[in-house]
Amino acid sequence: MITEYRSPNKLDIRKFIIICFIILLVWVIGSIFFSVSDSNGEKLFIIESGESIDSIAKRLVDNGYINSSLVFKSYLQVSDKGGQIKAGEHYLSGGMSVADIINKLIVPTAQQDKQITLIEGWSNFDIADYLADSMGMQVNDFLAAANLDYSDYEWLPKKSLANYTQGYLFPDTYRILPQSSSKDIVDKLLNTFNSKVYLPLQSSINGSSLSLHEIVTLASIVEAEVSLDSDRQLVADIFIRRLADNYPLQSDATVNYVTKSGRSQSTIKDTQIDSPYNTYKYAGLPPGPIGNPSLSSIKAVLNPVANTYYFFLTTNDDGRVIYSRTYEEHLQNKAKYLD
Repeated sequence: MITEYRSPNKLDIRKFIIICFIILLVWVIGSIFFSVSDSNGEKLFIIESGESIDSIAKRLVDNGYINSSLVFKSYLQVSDKGGQIKAGEHYLSGGMSVADIINKLIVPTAQQDKQITLIEGWSNFDIADYLADSMGMQVNDFLAAANLDYSDYEWLPKKSLANYTQGYLFPDTYRILPQSSSKDIVDKLLNTFNSKVYLPLQSSINGSSLSLHEIVTLASIVEAEVSLDSDRQLVADIFIRRLADNYPLQSDATVNYVTKSGRSQSTIKDTQIDSPYNTYKYAGLPPGPIGNPSLSSIKAVLNPVANTYYFFLTTNDDGRVIYSRTYEEHLQNKAKYLD
């Protein structure tokens, strides 16, 4: 029996072609407007003077910024931006889409913003060193700018206090233009403190037994002593009760602020240093913050968790916080975990 041959239905072929076209179109659009990854970490991408579009596209693929050099080059042609790409240093991340990357590459390096990340707990000196390394700023220029008059921020302490903005230069990730002055950056950090701390937490701050300056100062100590939110709330309560009892805070972090030793456990000689920041020698809070605390540590001081502990230490090996109710128990824990 001979089977009759039937040619494929023209309508089915047309549907197949349309479906393939739609899939291709979706892929192209996705490649253009969606990023390759969720990574926001920026890396330096240098375009040499006279470098071809083919070379740029290939290196973008090789470095994991885009998936397809063809899509990159096609979008450049369609958007008529191929001739606008600028030679020089550009900061790119896998979290950028093809469109984002092209918009970055067509902006002159001198006009491009740069991402900076200020770590929670850093002092003004740490920030100055970081900006010197990442943006080429002069350390002394930034420190001088941090001590200018910012009286528009009514919540700042008196300018007569040394490093009076320390504690209020909010640690976060920022985008900064290369031509930004040190004062521009300080203003940006202070404004972020205002929008992320002072305004949203104003009612809690007003209801606290501590002033804002005392809150920020204590938060900076809590920040340096422990890292977990749960521990911060417990340690904040311990410190607040010590303040009420006029019992020394005995914070190694405040002693380290003076000695710059970096020791996790202060020596006897360290604890005898005559400094208002030595909370072994003097009860109460030091004159000001020892760093710029995180929102988490500030909230811990505003919302401490009541507990029956009065002493604590942090282990050297895994950073666990060991609590004690009595001084005798604390000495036993020191012998067990530190000595």
